[in-house]
Formats: sequence, structure tokens, C-alpha cells
Amino acid sequence: MLVIEAVSHAYGALQALQSVSLDVAAGEVVCLLGPSGCGKSTLLRIAAGLEPVQHGRVELAGQVVGEPRLSLPPELRRVGMVFQDFALFPHLTVTQNIAFGLSDLPRAERQAQAAHWVARIGLPDLADAFPHTLSGGQQQRVALARALAPSPRLVLMDEPFSGLDVTLRDRLRDATLSLLKDAGVATVLVTHDPDEAMRMADRIILMRAGRIEQAGAPLDLYNRPVSAFAAAFFGSVTLLDARAEGGEVVSDLGRFDAPVQSGPVTMIVRQEALHRAGEGGLRAMVTHARSLGREHLIGLTIGSTALTARWAEGRLPGVGERIPVVLDRQRVHLFAKEA
Repeated sequence: MLVIEAVSHAYGALQALQSVSLDVAAGEVVCLLGPSGCGKSTLLRIAAGLEPVQHGRVELAGQVVGEPRLSLPPELRRVGMVFQDFALFPHLTVTQNIAFGLSDLPRAERQAQAAHWVARIGLPDLADAFPHTLSGGQQQRVALARALAPSPRLVLMDEPFSGLDVTLRDRLRDATLSLLKDAGVATVLVTHDPDEAMRMADRIILMRAGRIEQAGAPLDLYNRPVSAFAAAFFGSVTLLDARAEGGEVVSDLGRFDAPVQSGPVTMIVRQEALHRAGEGGLRAMVTHARSLGREHLIGLTIGSTALTARWAEGRLPGVGERIPVVLDRQRVHLFAKEA
């Protein structure tokens, strides 16, 4: 449905995107993930037609809609957009906001379609309310309904949940995903939150400094990161400096195959890689311990190596206590150290 081919973009001397290519199929939810300034919002704006294509090409449903000498206006692309601030029209009611993109329909059909979406998002009692009277979650639902009501070919969402509290955010993510999947629309969602991407995406595009660092299914990125950056972006980790000799790294955590024959290595240990053992395993000293309710956050020293672990089992150990731990080696990743 959406094809972005070798797109580069600069703001003056700042290179925001460098030869980025991706595609999104109908019914697929793709998350553009990465830190602030990595180019993900610029890419979204180019797809929407809000930024001109300087280099490369953008296609929608087989039609070229953007290249250096061609830019189809956003209103002709059949693209729905949901912005971080929702961008509802303050002078229009909920129903009128949703009906705004349905101007090509006869009045009666437009009203019926808007009423359908008001009911679909669970706000029939607020059909005549104005945006300033709605909660953040209600505004988000109206913005999504407005984007979906005209049956777009593509929906673009820019950090749509970032301004909501945690409990509401989780609930709305699930409701939003259900609406998008029911509509069968291709969706690109921009986020800096790896948990959000893991929860919502069919595929994740992880971006770094204007380039795609890694792309694939969520579990592929988590379990098989291609770089230290990719590994560290998904969850809390301990980064350790190590050295490879003879193709292996010898550490306080054991021996590991190295990504290089010799030289400096970055070892990344996920917090969930360490668990308390009944007997045997590695001997660790507890340096700090905090209960987070459903799990414990534990500081450990194994030999001369300081790590942080997170587990739910057993009692909270005391500081200074020596305990046996077991290491899940599948959650330890080694990479040649970057310059």
C-alpha cells in the first residue's frame, strides 16, 4: 500500500533522513521507533505530503504521490492523520469533527456515517460535546474516528498516546489497535516507546540518526538485535566493556563466543537475564534491592562485575546478602565495540 524508496531529506546542513526505504501492506501496523531526532516524524510528514520529497520516491496503492518534481497534496492522498495533540477543531462538536472529512457525501449519509463512528468509539452521550469538555482519552478516540471515517488508504499516527496517563494509555492502545485491524487499513505509527511498539506493531522499523538500524517483527528485534544500539533500545540493560581473545570473551559471567576474533567488545545483559537460583549457578552479592510491587529490582555484583536484575520470584533479598543466580545466556548480546 505504502512504498517509500530511497528517501533522503535535509533541513539546511542537518541531514534528517539518509536513503530510507520501507513498505507497509494493507492491514499492517508498522511502528517507526527511535529516539528524538532520528528522523521518524520527518518520514511520517513526507508520507503525508506535509514535506516535499527532496530525494527518492513515495508511492500509495501503486500511484507515485511524491518525488522531487511531483507532490500530490495531502488532501488528495486519502491519508488519515492522528497528531500528538489530536488537532481537533475547537469550534466543532464531536460529531462535526468526525464528519469533517466526509464533505463529499450527501448530508444524510454524512450524518449517518459520523453517528456510526461516534457509537463505534463509545461516545454516543458526547456526540454534541465540544473538544475542550473531553478528557485526553476521549479526544484521542475522536481524532482516530475522524481519521478512519473517510476510509483512508493509509493512517499515519504521530506519538498519539504520549500525552496520556499510563493506565489510560494501555487501554487506548488496545482499543486503537482493534479499530485499525477491523478497518484493515495500512498504518504507520511513530513512537519513541519500545513497549508501545512491541505491543502494537506487526513490524518495527528502528531508526537511528536518519537511517534504518533494524527492521522486522517485534520479537526478532528483541531476541536478535543487530547492534548494541538496537539491543539497548528494548528494555533496561547493563552495558559492559569486554575484550575478545581467540574468538571468545571470558568474563565473570562465563565464557561467550565473541563477534570478533580479538579486540574490544560491548556486552549487553538484559535485566531479565538474571534469575534467583535454588542451588548452584553464579554467586552474587546484593548491592541494592527495591520492590516494584509485581517484581523486584536488584543490584548485584558477580566477581567484579556490577549488574542490575529484575525478577518476580521469591522474597526481596537484603543488601549484602550473597545469593545464587542463574544467567539466561539468550538474553546476553555481544557486539564489536563501536568507535
